Amino acid sequence: MTAESLLDRLNMVTRSFARALLVAGRNHPLRLPLQAIVDDLMVADDVPDTGAFDLIVWPSGLENIDDVPGALIRARRALAPDGLLIGALVGDGSFSLLRRLLAGEGMRGIARMHPQIDLNTLGNLLQRAGFALPVADVEATTLRYADWRRLVADLRHAGLA
Repeated sequence: MTAESLLDRLNMVTRSFARALLVAGRNHPLRLPLQAIVDDLMVADDVPDTGAFDLIVWPSGLENIDDVPGALIRARRALAPDGLLIGALVGDGSFSLLRRLLAGEGMRGIARMHPQIDLNTLGNLLQRAGFALPVADVEATTLRYADWRRLVADLRHAGLA
């Protein structure tokens, strides 16, 4: 779902991208669609120290980084002067039911979950990182599970167990 949303937003951009970076695993669902619309696509687990990318796509994982401001600064430095960073992260208000359930376990339960970045803070972080025209918005997604085992597996995969 996140991949489709990012592609929809990227399709609204009227310029072309010669050199792009996908910050994700090599088998990410965005790899093939991005290869179709950019001339040169690099896939990496992190933003390299150097590069002049026209586009950086960061579809997930930013919220799991210890130094989010530093990661955003590295991304801005890796962009060409008129480059575009587009991405998604699990933000404030996500997993609210899970947070309430874990609150019953006291601080140990809440400590298992990553801090969540709210929309205003994200906008401020983008400005502090030096992005010229930062835009941050919220897209709510509701996930339903018919089987609690699958939910537990997904939470563990996301490092939230």
